Amino acid sequence: SSLRRQTESVASSHQPPFFGSRDFGAMFARRLVISLLVCVHGGRADDCVGSACPLPDGQEEDGAALLQRESSEQGRGLLAPRRRGIDSFRIKSKRSGMKFDCLRAGNGKGRKDGIQKVLLLHPLGQERHVDGSDAGAAEPGARRGGVRRARLQLEERPDEVEEYSFTHLRSDIYSWAKRLGWEKFHIVGHHLGGILGWFSMQSSHQGTEQAQLSRQILSFTSLSQPHNDALNDVIYQKKNDLQVALIQGWRAAVLPDSARLHDNYLYEKHNASRLGFASPEAFQKALWWLNGMINTGVMATPPLLSVERLQQLKAEHAGTHYEGQLDYAIELRQTFGGAANEGAKELQKFDIGKIPVRVALICAMHDALSLCTELSQKTMSRLVRDAETESVYIEVPCDQMMLSDDCSERSKVVDAIVANVENRNHE
Repeated sequence: SSLRRQTESVASSHQPPFFGSRDFGAMFARRLVISLLVCVHGGRADDCVGSACPLPDGQEEDGAALLQRESSEQGRGLLAPRRRGIDSFRIKSKRSGMKFDCLRAGNGKGRKDGIQKVLLLHPLGQERHVDGSDAGAAEPGARRGGVRRARLQLEERPDEVEEYSFTHLRSDIYSWAKRLGWEKFHIVGHHLGGILGWFSMQSSHQGTEQAQLSRQILSFTSLSQPHNDALNDVIYQKKNDLQVALIQGWRAAVLPDSARLHDNYLYEKHNASRLGFASPEAFQKALWWLNGMINTGVMATPPLLSVERLQQLKAEHAGTHYEGQLDYAIELRQTFGGAANEGAKELQKFDIGKIPVRVALICAMHDALSLCTELSQKTMSRLVRDAETESVYIEVPCDQMMLSDDCSERSKVVDAIVANVENRNHE
């Protein structure tokens, strides 16, 4: 099926971080339901051909732009900067402030060896279809071809919840890479995009095809999303009630017809009409993203905490960055009701295991949805780090939107991503 691309981030300071970020990835396409920001990292300056060249120095392109070449004859996918002196380009969303820098590796080894392909997985806004065969004119001010803006069209979302399975999404990641002619590539996953990223490298319990596909990934950078096994363990085995409380929204989202329940509570709470959803029925297809994650068995149904327990947790964490999310969890439980229960651990059936590539785990110390910093040592020591992969763990004093200008150390985050891609984590 045709691959879809989400390109424009959606954000509101009044929205609870329901899906894992302030812009919470509310719009999902058929199968490919998270954004793939396609970046080229490194390569010689004369490698850029056709229309896949970044803007001149100092200019920024909105997230709706797709850097794409029109021909795949040479099998190199997206290409590196054409003009010497262009050190970086930036994909930016005007509405959320979300940014991702694609910096040059500068090793200059030639047309193939000097190019690193990077997919950024993040739930970024509008569902759109990219038609690279009908690219628009070059942007004003661009030189020697510049960046061409692809024609973007809204697409219908599928009407079956089964279409949002994480196994479909994982397949689409590799299909996207194949479409671009990429035999090997890097993945950067931000929060819920990180969950899919970890899942995409899982191969120990899969058939030969998935094991072969997982070997296409050269490195993985997870932004504020600990290893899936560590997260599942702290929720279901150690029963850390704070982590469970922070994701109570999952329980509401996966209910049948959840967008219309309680006078369209979720639709109104998340200002869905502002995000382009004309009705709760349209918004329902966005909520199915979490159904796809849980129904696939990537994550099991979390326990449901009582209002009294949530209020107790709020008192224990008063004045911390968790307080707002706990307020939301209390309101959610008061609205949706239901007896407290232990969830459904038995439905979680994917143990990811040890990751065979180098990993950079960058935790936001003020993340209100994940106890990333508390899970880091277990994640890195048991499931990631070893002498061969040379993986690293980094903390930054930001919330989960660590790629926005709100993060005082965004440059540190970008530098860490680049270092992992370039395999120089321990320089």
